[in-house]
Amino acid sequence: MKSDEYLLAWLCPAKSKGHIVLAPKSLGRTWAIVNPDRDVLSIMPILNHLREDHVIDPDCVLLKGLSDGGTFAYAIGSTRPNLFGAIAPFPGVLPPWLDVKKTEALPTLIFHGAQDFIFPVMADRLVNNTLIGNGFAEITYKEQPDWGHAYT
Repeated sequence: MKSDEYLLAWLCPAKSKGHIVLAPKSLGRTWAIVNPDRDVLSIMPILNHLREDHVIDPDCVLLKGLSDGGTFAYAIGSTRPNLFGAIAPFPGVLPPWLDVKKTEALPTLIFHGAQDFIFPVMADRLVNNTLIGNGFAEITYKEQPDWGHAYT
């Protein structure tokens, strides 16, 4: 699926429900996972601008990412947990430096395709177990048996 098709998959249902979709791109070739502040600082002015024009309840903000974006969702969620109501990486890898205690109150929905050959499904099974073991308040794990690394 092309990136514009992926975005349309979110825009159409969001618009029909009066939701806003913010789909930033990383500053570099991919998201700054080791040093997330670089990309976080580029996203913050956009979020702040939206908040100036719209009443946005942080509890209603879903942070979603695909692939490296899923990993970045964990990273930004851990550095700015007060900005989001939930995170939903599909799929993502939990950065080893992440302080999961900072995000334990964020509801987390993990999607992973069982046929993923880029991020093997065992990675998110381990993330799920790690988050549960660290006392995450609300975590849901959904494994899609026929999906690969992206939406079908």
